[in-house]
Amino acid sequence: MKKDKITKREMILYCVWKRYGDPKLINWNQSFSKFDVVVACYEEFRDEFGLDGYKDKYPDSNPIYSAIMGNKGTPGLKALNDNKYCFEPSMAEVLIRKILSKYENYMEVESSIVNDVPQSLRRILERLKNSEAYKKYLNKEIVTVDEAYRFWNLSAFSNSIELKRSHSMLEELFNFFNTSSNEENEIKLDGNVYTNLKEIKRFKEVHEKLLNDKKIKFQLDAMKQIKRKIVRKSR
Repeated sequence: MKKDKITKREMILYCVWKRYGDPKLINWNQSFSKFDVVVACYEEFRDEFGLDGYKDKYPDSNPIYSAIMGNKGTPGLKALNDNKYCFEPSMAEVLIRKILSKYENYMEVESSIVNDVPQSLRRILERLKNSEAYKKYLNKEIVTVDEAYRFWNLSAFSNSIELKRSHSMLEELFNFFNTSSNEENEIKLDGNVYTNLKEIKRFKEVHEKLLNDKKIKFQLDAMKQIKRKIVRKSR
């Protein structure tokens, strides 16, 4: 099925309706701020409305403000003042019904990848895929202790609690995909970046190899003895 393209303005209207609108498309009295619009868009479409380089942490408000505050505005939304917005009832209802139809097609194609992966696990996959430890593993190069730390989202100042949490999250990740049989199934990450089950198995191989590295294991054993967070003293 051909993917129906959803425009940025349609995404914005859909996100605001999903967060503040009436599911029955009857009550359109809710008002919301431009900041509310940014949050709604970022929570629903992080890839499209996240800040480049920091999509897993921060929204990019500029394209959203341009869409709702520009000359054209966003059809279905009406400005009450510089900060407050509300729905235009008759137009919003027609557009939402149209968007829902397009969105179902959009999600159907996206789900040919894997659509039930929690966002928290997607973020871990992004970190593993982009890590120096993984890249060096593929090139059969030696991984440093610091690179191993970053693979696990740790640092030299981490403690036993952070270490346990990090490794538990990885075990959760690997267990989540353990029952999947098709290694070619793709998982959409940040932007147009994808991974698959075969690559996730390689992530697990890296994890296990680093755990068994004598030098890294020595540092992890020392970290296990640290019960509190180390505070770096300012000069």
